[in-house]
Amino acid sequence: MIVTRTAGRVADETITKRLYHATNTRLSTVSGRTSVGREEGEEGRRAAMETDEVGPPCARSNLRPVRYSARLWNHGAWSGTTADESRPLTTRRSQHPYSLQEFRPSPADMPSGLAALRARLEVQDIHWTLLRTRADKLNQAFWEHQSSHFEALELSQKTHILHQESPPGVVVDNIPLSVQERLDSALDLFYAQWLVDQKSQFQKYNRAWWALQPALLKAGWLAQIRNLKWKLACWRYAILPVK
Repeated sequence: MIVTRTAGRVADETITKRLYHATNTRLSTVSGRTSVGREEGEEGRRAAMETDEVGPPCARSNLRPVRYSARLWNHGAWSGTTADESRPLTTRRSQHPYSLQEFRPSPADMPSGLAALRARLEVQDIHWTLLRTRADKLNQAFWEHQSSHFEALELSQKTHILHQESPPGVVVDNIPLSVQERLDSALDLFYAQWLVDQKSQFQKYNRAWWALQPALLKAGWLAQIRNLKWKLACWRYAILPVK
């Protein structure tokens, strides 16, 4: 009798341990899926809004060119580019071992009122892009011209001083210390005179740049308002019945 009860107790403990292990495994799997789904949702929301593309810096102006993209949030439920399509192909393949093209849900057509609102907001967004492009071109043109002009004058000044001070047959890379000191002193005077000569040009650039700031700030705020308006319109058409 005692042996039977002991065996039954051991069997109950074994079953309890197995159930506990299975429950923990299932909970960890569910939490893992939840975290993965949460990460995919965050990536989808980030991919729903396109980002600007920044290029390498210019050798003359040392400014990076920017190609601005649309700022309107992209709702994946309607026809057009979905959030999953906007992801890079390598990212989609690494996250999904199976083909996403096989069971892709067909998006519904965008309501006419929502399509008209999007077209109107996209036109306003184009004006904002053109304004930022105008500011970038102002910076690029000014600093590229200034750098090119400065480097040409600096090289001419160095060549003139070395031609006067260096004895014949001396290599430029191995100039005497006395010649190097005179060259540095002459270049210091050249740099100071350069700032004096270009003062009016820098002031003109500063005035043009400051004049653009209110328009850029206002356009940036209006872009945020447009994006919020578009999100609210998408929510309204998704929740409320379309009339």
